[in-house]
Amino acid sequence: MSAISSPSGDLSITGLPFTCKAQANGYDSVPAATVYFRDAASDVPNYVTGFVNQSTTDCWLREGGTTGSGGDLANHVDTGTTIYIQLSYFTA
Repeated sequence: MSAISSPSGDLSITGLPFTCKAQANGYDSVPAATVYFRDAASDVPNYVTGFVNQSTTDCWLREGGTTGSGGDLANHVDTGTTIYIQLSYFTA
């Protein structure tokens, strides 16, 4: 990250090159990302994962292994944070 201002809540990447395929079984999303956080602003006590919601071009990154939604990952990001993502998803 090169510039940031008071991040909080969900962390997402928008504008993926292809739209995620809608799944016939009704699942809202397909977990598909391997994520590595380096030099976070604060400890991420669990693992980081990601998913792409069906019929969108948005990848959501979440803290896994929590009892809640894990939707507070942006709290751990600052200008020194590097994020590596390997993402696979089915396209429409």
